[in-house]
Amino acid sequence: MKVKTIEEIQNALQPIADEMSIEIVEVEFKQGKNPSLTIYIKKDGGMDLDTCELFHRAIDAPLDEFGRRTKKYYAEQAVIAEKTGKEI
Repeated sequence: MKVKTIEEIQNALQPIADEMSIEIVEVEFKQGKNPSLTIYIKKDGGMDLDTCELFHRAIDAPLDEFGRRTKKYYAEQAVIAEKTGKEI
């Protein structure tokens, strides 16, 4: 099976992000014993936990589809706080 690239994953998630007015800043995949996919996101005016959770749930099904075709991985997202530069 062909492994999906970061670009393919971001392209699949972009319409969901656009619908929620969220910017996908970066998608990062780490391989190894416990593979992980981290999606860095931000939103004009700031991000609250409810919106972060809604986005996470919205991308769950597309990410599951990728996971079925490739090795399983742990998905997480990090919210970029614009003013402070800190992750929350």
